Amino acid sequence: MAPSHLAAPYRTALGLTFLLVEGMADITPAQQPFLRRAADLESWRLQEQGAIGLLDVANNARPTVLIGVSGQGGAFTESVVRAMAKAVERPVIFPLSNPTSRSEATPEQLMTWTDGRALIGAGSPFPPLQWNGRTSKVNQTNNSYIFPGVGLGAQAASARRITDGIFMVAGKKVAELSPTVTDKNGQLLPPVTELRSVAIAVAQVVARQAQADGVADPCHAATLDARIAAADLGAEIPALSKGRLKARSGRRREERRPDAVLILAHGCRPGPRHLTGKVPAM
Repeated sequence: MAPSHLAAPYRTALGLTFLLVEGMADITPAQQPFLRRAADLESWRLQEQGAIGLLDVANNARPTVLIGVSGQGGAFTESVVRAMAKAVERPVIFPLSNPTSRSEATPEQLMTWTDGRALIGAGSPFPPLQWNGRTSKVNQTNNSYIFPGVGLGAQAASARRITDGIFMVAGKKVAELSPTVTDKNGQLLPPVTELRSVAIAVAQVVARQAQADGVADPCHAATLDARIAAADLGAEIPALSKGRLKARSGRRREERRPDAVLILAHGCRPGPRHLTGKVPAM
């Protein structure tokens, strides 16, 4: 998470249609941290005055990360993605809505519109991509990379509750395990065959963070690691074959997630849900 004194200028949130700006009606407490000051947007060049859409944000804010949890299929249009890619060498784009019919864009579209430079994480299962004679898997961002390790670490430390800090260190640990750390052309996430080792690595930092946050009693780090190593992960994290993954993905319910489209210029926390409102006069 960006420091509190830096976070606001580096994160921008949209409702289902427009940018969230101070002065909008019916703003909820969850939306407050994501409001932009109207004065900061006076120099923006807009497609239509009084209506700041996603393309306007891409052209003016020049985001490096684009996260979609809107439930609106096709929300990431070609013009938006190409505008983003003009200013970013490797745009990070996560169309996370599911099922596939509600994905903000398909991985194939994103690769085409960014000339193969996008780092993509999808919320729905997609077939492998073909690009410049290479075949690459499409990473499906899934809580299976986080939750087993969080639960194991909390259990090992006897944590009394789960803090924001715990989720933050868990996310950072998974980021450290990304194959792209050592190979810029690698996959975004470790393969599912490594979920056990991912869970153990996450559990270790979670257990220590629980102590640091004061929600677990202190003990030696070696004791925590021994408890984690002794845990039987066989039942909780089964080996998943491609066939079983495909079968599980096919059972997803048709759900609409009326969340926010969130544009991040630097890393920060996920956006609030149910963002609505009209853009005030500027």
